[in-house]
Amino acid sequence: GNGGCGYVPKPEHMLNSEFGRAHSFPCDYSPSSSNKRTSVPRAAKLHITVLSGIGWETFIQLNSLDTPWSCVCVEIAGALVDRTHSWTSLVHVDERSGDKAQPVWQDRFDFMVADVDLAVVLITAWHKRLGYTFLGQYAFPLAEIRPGWRRVPLLDTHGEPQEGNPALVCLFEFEQS
Repeated sequence: GNGGCGYVPKPEHMLNSEFGRAHSFPCDYSPSSSNKRTSVPRAAKLHITVLSGIGWETFIQLNSLDTPWSCVCVEIAGALVDRTHSWTSLVHVDERSGDKAQPVWQDRFDFMVADVDLAVVLITAWHKRLGYTFLGQYAFPLAEIRPGWRRVPLLDTHGEPQEGNPALVCLFEFEQS
């Protein structure tokens, strides 16, 4: 959304002066208000299933016998009440290339989101050994996600594509509130 510039425009309910900082989420809109343009945040239940990784050969160093112990963090940023994160299980693959070198999680996460228009989903992949080593990341506005299976590319720390195009296969599902 927004041409990939990373800017998330303010939702209508935040542009209205009646909303203000003093209101809590969800907005305590009064039907007796003289301003009929006041809107409330759109809420939804979001289900994200992290199925597997693809292109994981990118993370195997040729001079090392070690293969990644991988995990994924799925984070929701936005309104204060929506900020949360969940982790997949830790998966280790012994193969260094091919289909068997790709991690499979099949972990499902459920998030209640009070303000869909303000929420941003951040997905980050990590290698865990003694500590956490960054593998890749991708962030996008929740309002822009289409339901269904998606290939989520893993970008480097600068937001650039990585050699080998590693990615995650994820399922996105919504229940509107």
